Amino acid sequence: NKARDFALLAVGVYNNLLFKLKTYGYIVNICIAFTALFQAILLKRGIDIFEKDKEGNFIEIDGEKKYISLKECCNLYWNESSTPERENLNLLIGLRNRIEHKDLPHLDLLVAGYCLSSISNFEDILIQEFGQEYALMAHLAIALQLTKSSIAQQDAALKAFQKENYKFIREYIK
Repeated sequence: NKARDFALLAVGVYNNLLFKLKTYGYIVNICIAFTALFQAILLKRGIDIFEKDKEGNFIEIDGEKKYISLKECCNLYWNESSTPERENLNLLIGLRNRIEHKDLPHLDLLVAGYCLSSISNFEDILIQEFGQEYALMAHLAIALQLTKSSIAQQDAALKAFQKENYKFIREYIK
């Protein structure tokens, strides 16, 4: 349920006309959603989701057991194999880490496809692991888009993306 709620929150942030940092909000929330989803799957499979030190003792933060990272969840779920779904999520994890303290408003249109793929991948895994009754589609409306303004925004985004301050994002996406 936590995973579903954060996935819906991610989509809600991305589709909200009032938010200017759509990609930021989406990426943060979809990473939380995937973390919760993988934790639920791993628990269902009887796999421990808490981080341990070299001696096998639980690592604690503020008196609580530390959960394994999303990257480690991916390793356990996909057994170290590479899939398009995993690569998409790895890209978003890396973007989350790189944009966390930067203001890059034109990023939205440049990574929209990756965001769309990630929510589709999320739902596929959710349904595969927990059943159709957990599908997100029943809670989502079809987004309406204005093509003319989108073309102008895409041009502005591409021009901004070519500027020097976007170099680190260009390098990472490549």
